[in-house]
Amino acid sequence: MIKLRIDDYPQGEPSRRYPKWGRELLAHIDALDIPYYLAVVPEVCSQRDFEFARSLKNAHLALHGFDHALPVWRPRSEFGKFTYNEILYKIEQTHIRFDGWCPNVFIPPFNMFDQELLDALNHWSFDIITGGPETFDHMDITKMDFGKLKLITSEGEFYTSNGDLSVILGRLGHCPDDKMVVVHLTGDYTF
Repeated sequence: MIKLRIDDYPQGEPSRRYPKWGRELLAHIDALDIPYYLAVVPEVCSQRDFEFARSLKNAHLALHGFDHALPVWRPRSEFGKFTYNEILYKIEQTHIRFDGWCPNVFIPPFNMFDQELLDALNHWSFDIITGGPETFDHMDITKMDFGKLKLITSEGEFYTSNGDLSVILGRLGHCPDDKMVVVHLTGDYTF
């Protein structure tokens, strides 16, 4: 079971690229032979960025939204602006753009999602959707139909944006099966 999630590849927010050491951090983690989900933002991912991600031997590429945009009128959710059919279309376009890439894991930006997204992910046969602190703070997931999707979350000590990477990765050993350790490429890490 994969317990590590690395968010925001190849950037953090659309207005800025990931830190210069982002590829160095990924190469370092990849060399440790720890399998991880690498959350790819397709709208800002060049073909070169995508090929680098595919070259990482321990990375399992996951879809991380579409543009990682934060609409002002619907706090903390990228998907409020899309209908079910628009979400299906965006997944299809990602599939075409990256030569048939069919991810089975979806990592929603800001850890927020709605029923239209869950329905579209089930339509495209995704297996896992992830969440974080916002999933519980701003959503009532008990009223959502996940279909065949498994929800794996991260919160508390497992949800980080900076720190000593060796300490963070040390948490993998006591991470419960229904949780993941999260590393953000926009964070400030020492390694």
